[in-house]
Amino acid sequence: MTGPVYLDEGTSCKVGAAQGSYPVRNAQSSIAMLPPELLVEIFNIFILSAIHQSPQSYSWIRITHVCHTWRAVALAAPVLWSRIYFSDEVRFEWHKVDGGSKMIVSSLNTCISEMLARSGNALLDVRLRWTGRRSTSWSSEVFATFRTLLSSVSRARTFTFICHGRYRKEDDAGLEDLISPEAPRLSSLTLIGNGLPALFANCNMPALREVELSPPTQPSTIPHILQHPLTRLHLYQANSVDLDTLLSTLKAVPSLEELLIYGVYLSQNNHGLQDRVSLARLKWLGLVFEDGQSWLALYDGLRIPPTTKFALDIHILGPRETQMLNCDQFAPTYRSMLRDLATHTGAHIRGVVYRWDCVDPYGAEAMDVELYTTGDCSTSKEDPGPYSKPDSTPLYLRPQYHFKLQYESTSHCRPIFHQLLHTLPLSKATWLSISDHDQEDGSYIDTLQEELKRWITAKMPCLTTLRLTGRRTTGMVAELLSSTEGSAGQVQWLMPHLTSLHLSEACFRLREACLVTDPSPFKENLMKVLDDRANGGAFVQRVVLSECAGLWEQDVKDMRETMGRTDWELEWDGVAGLQVIARRRR
Repeated sequence: MTGPVYLDEGTSCKVGAAQGSYPVRNAQSSIAMLPPELLVEIFNIFILSAIHQSPQSYSWIRITHVCHTWRAVALAAPVLWSRIYFSDEVRFEWHKVDGGSKMIVSSLNTCISEMLARSGNALLDVRLRWTGRRSTSWSSEVFATFRTLLSSVSRARTFTFICHGRYRKEDDAGLEDLISPEAPRLSSLTLIGNGLPALFANCNMPALREVELSPPTQPSTIPHILQHPLTRLHLYQANSVDLDTLLSTLKAVPSLEELLIYGVYLSQNNHGLQDRVSLARLKWLGLVFEDGQSWLALYDGLRIPPTTKFALDIHILGPRETQMLNCDQFAPTYRSMLRDLATHTGAHIRGVVYRWDCVDPYGAEAMDVELYTTGDCSTSKEDPGPYSKPDSTPLYLRPQYHFKLQYESTSHCRPIFHQLLHTLPLSKATWLSISDHDQEDGSYIDTLQEELKRWITAKMPCLTTLRLTGRRTTGMVAELLSSTEGSAGQVQWLMPHLTSLHLSEACFRLREACLVTDPSPFKENLMKVLDDRANGGAFVQRVVLSECAGLWEQDVKDMRETMGRTDWELEWDGVAGLQVIARRRR
């Protein structure tokens, strides 16, 4: 229903002003002295955060059990009771009865009726989760609650209906009649499940601005939902949608500011060519597909402002799609897109992520390349996965451009990544992140190492930050940082402007030699190349070590003494070597 919420500056100032106007004896007394309206704001933020962490839990109700004042304030504020979650799941618990055990089945929705009563006339945020049971099999109590919430659309501000089964009118007679013909304040509608748009075919929603559909496979009802001046549209599981149909649908909503489409592929009818669809107000476009052509066809069918923020995720599954990974087919579009981006926004590719991982015990691997327009390499620490939904980050905080190409198969398709990176404008990139899985075939590291040298030399002359993650990848650090002899006999560095080095999951000592007194060839090689760079005019001023195996506090002291410079920063997360080794063994 919402993303994480924090106490904003305005509310913090109000709290400070209110606390400053009374003698503060302790934290509890200062909070008790807050005006009721400000206390409600604080309760509201707490409830939103709790819902974000666990929508199905009503544990936040405990704020009414703290004291009489809090209870009175909370019960007098209908807005606190306006966010309602329903699930048809039941809880099974064993209870001791007469010396034996008896299973008690209880509903998870026992407090909903009371919440509806306490919400008064406040606008509702409703979330229904239907696991697939037919309505005729529900208990009368659960079904009555469900019917009540379904009919509450008339006073809802946001309405989410998630159905893991399939709605069929013949099986669920009467559900469509529960939907009010008027939903005057409904601004956001999310329908996840087959057939659900049909429930709202006769509902008038004049305030509707945000729609999320999964899957969008109901041509007869989708136009009704999309005939409003929408600003946000998310379409998931667009797996068998015809491209011309999709473009016609988008043509009906020229007011869009945010568009996200998830799909496997789009069927294309060559004889159904039409004019490009203009989305003049679009601020953010996200495309996620499982082939290299659908996104290109859809992108070519849209006319969007050059300042639109763009997120592209291509996730290829299986060797059958290898032919679609032809770099020459879509690289020109990338270059044109990035050129327009730089011209109109001044944004350039600032960071590159090259990652590969083992996804199952049978040898299947996932490889991906990501491009960022932000200069902060910390954005690459976590991989959210190919099908993760965008978070609640406001549009203005999202990166101007984010591109991800991922390939998952038991066969290798690495050349496509090298081809792509060699074609893109990366001369202004300042950071590079490379990571691997510990089970990666070591023979590939040598090939990658030489490829990286050629690639960095040709495409990324301005690198200032290098992040290496994984035992095999971090093993390349000495070779990547070492010097070479130029044509005129002078010393040359691969990354002459490098000032920051991040090493994560590096192996300072093998498991068989993990004592602090055991030698560490990795440490010796690392310090030698760092010392050579410091003496050769290519000083790496900051080194960050995290989750490293076989690294001890004494090693960190020795490294600082070896460098012998007060302006050298060495950061260590303090995780002892044995802790990392034990965690990996588990």
